[in-house]
Amino acid sequence: MAKPVEATGLAGQTLRPVNLAAIDHELSRFWYNAGLAEAGLPVTRACMANLIIFCRNTREEEEITDEIPLVVAQHPSRVLLLVVDTTRQGAELEAFVSAHCRLLEGGRQICSEHITVRTGPGGLRRLPSTVRSLLLGDLATALWWVPPEAPSLYGALFEELAPLVDQVIYDSVAWTEPLQQLAATANWVGRRQVKSIADLAWRRPKLWRRLIAQSLDPVYSPGALEGISEVLIEHGPHALTQAWLLIGWLALRLGWKPQGSK
Repeated sequence: MAKPVEATGLAGQTLRPVNLAAIDHELSRFWYNAGLAEAGLPVTRACMANLIIFCRNTREEEEITDEIPLVVAQHPSRVLLLVVDTTRQGAELEAFVSAHCRLLEGGRQICSEHITVRTGPGGLRRLPSTVRSLLLGDLATALWWVPPEAPSLYGALFEELAPLVDQVIYDSVAWTEPLQQLAATANWVGRRQVKSIADLAWRRPKLWRRLIAQSLDPVYSPGALEGISEVLIEHGPHALTQAWLLIGWLALRLGWKPQGSK
């Protein structure tokens, strides 16, 4: 098992309020720490990608904030956290900057940039242009859609953000109407608006895929594949999309074609 990475934020992990127009200037201040410089231990900026994260409320923001240091420790990125606070009035945007850092041997710090932009429902239409101005060019860009709903159902905001990214990440496990939301996602994927999508629910039945593959391996079970005429999957109330993903994977591997459904 890999050694856990210790992640500590500069300036006590506090978000520093900043004017939207001064975000890049304020971020540059993180990369010079007088105390470390005098000791010969500079702060190193690391960035492999842009990561846009959209939250529908401050509760989701709090939950996802705990995950960000773990993500950037493995994939250093410029993080753009977009938060829509439904309790806010008006269309003003508030911006904050911070950094997520991890300590290396010798006391050196490798840091990733973090930008949080908060607004109320009235400021939704301003978010895409704000994001576009903050993305680092020539880097892969991913959009992590945190709300428990299909991204394509969110309307104009998602439709304007999607063309800016190479990958959309979401989690279908918490979908309240999985049939409707899966159909909407399939239609959106069919339009090929992004290079790739990633449903976090796909990772959860990984053990099942491995067990099925091993059980049906012709080396260990000759004739098992040819003898299959029906597959029955039982699942809990929040595992319907995982069951669909499992069925889709099995059908793809076996070369099955859909004839109908109910």
